[in-house]
Amino acid sequence: METERDIEMWVAWFEDFFAMLASLFGRVEPRLTARAYLKALLGAVERKNSWQIAA
Repeated sequence: METERDIEMWVAWFEDFFAMLASLFGRVEPRLTARAYLKALLGAVERKNSWQIAA
C-alpha cells in the first residue's frame, strides 16, 4: 500500500516530468489536456475506459 509520502513523491516526479514536456506544446490548453489525460492513464483505477478518462 502506498503511503502519503510515496504519493507526494510520485506527484512531484510527475510534475517535474511534465514540466520537461511543456515546451512541446504551443498553447496552454492542449498542454493541460495532455497532462490530465496522462494523469488519468496512470491513475490507480482498476479498469479504464474512455468515459472514465474523459471525466
